[in-house]
Amino acid sequence: MDQFMGFKERMETILELLLSISRLAGHRRTEECGANKRIGAKLSNSFKSQEKHQVLDEFQLLKGLRPLYNKILVSYCAFFDINDFDLHVSFPMTESKKKPLPRRQHLNKNHRRHLVVILIVVLSSFAVWGISLFLGRLGPRKIDFQSLQSSDDSTNAVEFIDEMYQKMSAKELKRLSSGLEMEAQTLKYAGDYEAAALKYNRAFELQKNIDQNYSSSLQSDPSRTVRLKLEAKNAVAEPLFLKSLNLEQRADSLAETGDPDSAKELLDQAIIAQQQLNDKYRDARQASALRLRQLKDKLAELKSQELYAEIKGVLERATSLKEIGEMKESGELFQEAALLQKQLNADFPDSHHASEARVNEFQKQKQIAQSALLAQEIQEKSALLEKLLALRKINEAEQLLVELKQTFQVFEESFPLSSLIDETLRTRLKYLHQQRTDLATIQDRVYDALLPVPDTKNVQMLRTEVPQSLYILLMGANPSRNQAGSNPVDSVSWAEAKTFCERLSWILGRAVRLPTETEFRKAIGDFEPSSGASAFIWSALKTNGLSQPVGQKNPFPGGYFDLLGNVSEWLESEESKKSDTAFHIGGHVQDSLETIISVPVRNLHKTERSRLTGFRIVVSD
Repeated sequence: MDQFMGFKERMETILELLLSISRLAGHRRTEECGANKRIGAKLSNSFKSQEKHQVLDEFQLLKGLRPLYNKILVSYCAFFDINDFDLHVSFPMTESKKKPLPRRQHLNKNHRRHLVVILIVVLSSFAVWGISLFLGRLGPRKIDFQSLQSSDDSTNAVEFIDEMYQKMSAKELKRLSSGLEMEAQTLKYAGDYEAAALKYNRAFELQKNIDQNYSSSLQSDPSRTVRLKLEAKNAVAEPLFLKSLNLEQRADSLAETGDPDSAKELLDQAIIAQQQLNDKYRDARQASALRLRQLKDKLAELKSQELYAEIKGVLERATSLKEIGEMKESGELFQEAALLQKQLNADFPDSHHASEARVNEFQKQKQIAQSALLAQEIQEKSALLEKLLALRKINEAEQLLVELKQTFQVFEESFPLSSLIDETLRTRLKYLHQQRTDLATIQDRVYDALLPVPDTKNVQMLRTEVPQSLYILLMGANPSRNQAGSNPVDSVSWAEAKTFCERLSWILGRAVRLPTETEFRKAIGDFEPSSGASAFIWSALKTNGLSQPVGQKNPFPGGYFDLLGNVSEWLESEESKKSDTAFHIGGHVQDSLETIISVPVRNLHKTERSRLTGFRIVVSD
C-alpha cells in the first residue's frame, strides 16, 4: 500500500511541475478546462480504483509528453479543482490597467522576469530529467509516442493512460498472487495447513480481483481462480483427512495384533472424521464417499469377524463328519452354519462376509448330507434295474420302476437342493418310467433284429436300418421326409442318432452305439456283386430318388439288409468325437449303382439333416 501511495504522490508532483512550467511559459489554455473536464474525472477514477498500482516504466513517456502536457494540465485542473482565479493569476487573460512604467524601468523589469523564467526552466528541466532517470530504473519499456503526438483527441491520451494502469495493476496483482501461492505451497509441505489455507485464500482473492476488474488483461485466468479456491479447501481439509487415515492405520494394526475391540473404536473415529470432511468440504480432494463406504465395510467386517470365525468352526466340524460318513450329524451342523450366516447377514449387511449365496450353499450341503442314505438307495435300485433289463426280466423291472418312482419323488420333494442324484440318472429314471409298458415290445423288436458282427466278440448289429416305427416308439417323433413306418428313418442328424442309442441302452440295459466303419465293412463281408447287384441294393435305378422299405431286397451274406444303398448310414468314430463333422457310409438311392458298389464314405456336420441319411445300431456287452 505504501508503494502505491508513493506512486500517487509522485504522479501529483509530476503534474504540479508541468503546471509550473506551463504557467511560466505563458500557456493560456484554461478555456479547455471545462471542455476536457471528463479527462480529469477519468484520471480521478483511475487513481481511486488503482491505489495499489505499481509504478511501471510507462512513465518514461515524460520524454515525449510535451505535446500532451497541456491536456494533462487541464485534466489536473479538473481533478484538483483548480479554478479560473488561480489560472488567471498565473496567466493574465486581460491587459493590465495600471499606469505604464517608464521605458527604462520597464525594460529592466522585463529583463529580470526573463532571467527568472530562464532560471526556473533550467531548474525544471533538470528536475524532469532526474525524475525520468529515476523512473527509468524501474525497467524502461518502449512506447509508441509518435501515435500519441499525432493525435489531438484528448480521449486517446486518457485511454492510453487507463490501459497502462490496467496492465500494470493486473501484472502487480498477479505477481503478488503468485508469490502467495508459492508461500502456501511451502507451508503445506511443512505441514502448516492452516497458514497455507490463509495464503491460498489471499492468492485467490487477488486473482479473483484480476478476473473481475481486468478481464481483458493477459493476467486474467478463471481456471486459476477455481484452482486456488480448491487448494485452499484442500489445505483446510488435509488435517482432518490425515486424522482419519491415521486412525484407520492404527485400527488395522490393532486388528492384526488381536485387539478387535480397540480397533473398532478407532475405526468408528475414522468414520466420523471422514464423514465430517465429506459434509464440510464437499469439493475438497480428500472428500470421498467411496472411502467412507470402505471404512464402514471394514468396521462391519471387524464386528462380524467373531461370528464369521464361529461359522468357520461349525463348517469344519460338519465337513469332518461328512467325510467319515456321519451324514445326519453333518447335516445338522450345516444347518447350524446356515442359521449363523443368516444372523451375520442381518446384523452386519455391510460386511463382505455377508452373503445370501453362502446361506444357500450351507442349506444345499445340509440337504446333501441328509439325503445321502436315500440317494444311495436310489442308486442301488437303479443298478438293479439295469441288470433286470439286461436279463430281460421285464416284469420285475416294471415293479422296481414303480418303487423307484415313489422313492425318487420323496427325494425330490425333501431334498430339492441335493446334487447326489445327477441329471443323467434323473432323466433315465423318468424316461424308463414313461416307457415301462413298452419295454417288452421294444426289447423283443430289437433283439429279434440283431445279428452278430463277423469276427467281432460280443457285438451285434441291427440287420436293417432303423425303421421309422421303432424310432417313433423310442423318441416320440419322426423327422423323416419320406414318411412310412417300414421306411428307414431319414433326415436325422448324427446327434439325434446318438440320443436314440442312449435311450435304447437304458431300455436294453446294455451299451448301444453307432457302428464303426470297420464293423460295417465286416458286416458287408466278401460281397462281390455281379450283374445281379440291383437285387441287393436300392440305387437311383427305379426308385425315383426316394428311400424304400427296409428288408425288401436280398440280404447280404452275413444276413444284413440294405448295407449298401437306400439311405447312407451314420458311423461312430473316435475322430467324430473331436470334430463337428461325422462320417456316413454306403451310398443312397440317388447314387448310381456303380457309386454305391464302391462303398462311398462321406461326411456331414453333426447337426445337419439329410433325407438321404439314416443309421443302424450295434449292441455290445
